[in-house]
Amino acid sequence: MMTILINAVVIALLVGAYFAWQALQQEPSRRWPKLAERLSLKYEGPPPRMTGPWKNRQVTVQPESEKAVVSFPVRRPENFRLEIGPRETVEKAAGIVVPDRLEFTEPAALAFNERFLVRCKPVETGRVVFDHVMRARLLALGEFHVLAEAGRFTIRLPLDTDASALRQIFDLVSSILDGVEG
Repeated sequence: MMTILINAVVIALLVGAYFAWQALQQEPSRRWPKLAERLSLKYEGPPPRMTGPWKNRQVTVQPESEKAVVSFPVRRPENFRLEIGPRETVEKAAGIVVPDRLEFTEPAALAFNERFLVRCKPVETGRVVFDHVMRARLLALGEFHVLAEAGRFTIRLPLDTDASALRQIFDLVSSILDGVEG
C-alpha cells in the first residue's frame, strides 16, 4: 500500500513538473528569442518584444494582458480609422448606429458578412482595399480583431502564435496597408 502511495506521489510530482516546464516554455521571454530569429526580427527585453522591418514596414510584437500585440505604423491622414473583427464584438463596441460600416453585397461575401464587420473611415478606401480576395484571406485567418487609428495598425493574437502564422498575418497586414496608403 505504501509503495502505491509513493508511486502516485512521484507520478503527480513528475506530471506537475512537466506542466510547469511547459508553462515556462510558453512565456514570451523564453519563446520569442527563437521566434524573432525565425522571422528575421530583433528580440529585445525585458520586457520582451520583437521589432524589425517587414516588407519595408516597421513591425513591433509585444505582450499585453495575455495576448501578443502586433503593430505597424500607418502613413495616412489623421482622420483614417479601420476596424475589422467579429461582428458581435465590433457592433457592441460601436453602439446601435455604425455610420462607417462596410457591407459587401455580392453573394460570395455572405460568409464574411455573417462572421466579420468592417468599419472604415473613409468608407471608399475600405471598399477598394477589401475586395473578394482580401476578404477570403481574412476569413482564412480565423478569429482576430484589427484596429487602425492614430497612426498605428494593431492586431491582437494568442501569445503562442507560431512563426508561420505570424508571417501570414504580417503579409496580410502589409497588403492591407499597401491598399490603404495607396
